[in-house]
Amino acid sequence: MKVRLFKAEFCLACKEALKRLKELQSKYNFDLEIYEFTENRELFKELGIKFVPLILIDSKPISLKDLETLLEHKRLSGEL
Repeated sequence: MKVRLFKAEFCLACKEALKRLKELQSKYNFDLEIYEFTENRELFKELGIKFVPLILIDSKPISLKDLETLLEHKRLSGEL
């Protein structure tokens, strides 16, 4: 499973999301891609991203809470 985080450098909520995603990644072992606005302005524009932090699984937005629930469900069902 691939999780993508779209963030901005000086965004406190983004830093908190990244920290939590890294914790979850070490627990559940998923692929995490991080995109910084200042380094990927065209990608943000192309995808129509207007706010950060934004977490996507494939192309679907998901909250941290919902991601944690999904990961635990997948772990319990043996998918992870």
